[in-house]
Amino acid sequence: QADAQRLSEVTGRSLDACFAALVECDCSVDEAAARLLEAPPEPSSAPAAAGPCEEMAPSQADLQRAAAALAEATGRTYADSLAALQASGGNSDAAAMQLLEAPPAKRQRCAVDVAPAGSEAASDPGDDGAL
Repeated sequence: QADAQRLSEVTGRSLDACFAALVECDCSVDEAAARLLEAPPEPSSAPAAAGPCEEMAPSQADLQRAAAALAEATGRTYADSLAALQASGGNSDAAAMQLLEAPPAKRQRCAVDVAPAGSEAASDPGDDGAL
């Protein structure tokens, strides 16, 4: 039930459609997400949405919430999910497809050298050590 709810939030599909996709995919969230995103949109009984010129860009808070849901649904990092959402203009479907089709990013170690606290590099350049 929780997986179906997350899929519904990420894909914009009905809870029933998400549950059915999970059943068809033997409870694999990734496969169900891919299947839902590749399927044609569900018919909507809601009033017609605003045209492209009238739509507003998603707020940063909306992107952050969507990125968290997308990260949970796809198993990717929050940062990767947020970047995919930003690259797709906030389109959750396109971002999910991008994340599911791309190989997982390898973690890289930080290349910044950190000097010990007592070393001169760690002190303020204008500080001569006197108080």
